[in-house]
Amino acid sequence: TARELQRVYATSSGTAMTLFPGMEKVLSECKQHAQVGVISNGRGARQRDKLRILGIDRWVRPEAIFISDELGMAKPDPQIFRFACSRIGARPEHSVYVGDSLASDVPGALDAGLRVVWFHHRESLVPTDKKVESKVTAPRPTWTVTTTQELLALLHDVLSSEDEGATRQTR
Repeated sequence: TARELQRVYATSSGTAMTLFPGMEKVLSECKQHAQVGVISNGRGARQRDKLRILGIDRWVRPEAIFISDELGMAKPDPQIFRFACSRIGARPEHSVYVGDSLASDVPGALDAGLRVVWFHHRESLVPTDKKVESKVTAPRPTWTVTTTQELLALLHDVLSSEDEGATRQTR
């Protein structure tokens, strides 16, 4: 059963895997104003295959892709976020990380000094049970969005204001 599942997954990935509607606009907006990178947990070959299927190379240079299995560090360890920033020449405090996992993306990026957008597209519930709440402290992202339209608007505002700030500093 496991082999058959893997075979079906491998043969249908190319047609089943697509970007979220609107994500091409988001990535294009980001590439226009900033360096774009990917930090992903998983096995190198499989993650790179997914990125190839999605056409990520239109927005992200190969040297700006960081995969946990290849690096020996994984999210939520802040070290992988710091490493990625260092390799692409970005200062964490001037960087924005977009992630969809409250547990893996948000705490590590925040601890590394990045501003964080939690892309809460699944709209899964954060625990609200009083017993759970007292034991679990969910990290607080800098921003939370639930749609690619909200993400595009937020990143447009953030990146545009930073472009204006850089222009003022160079005058």
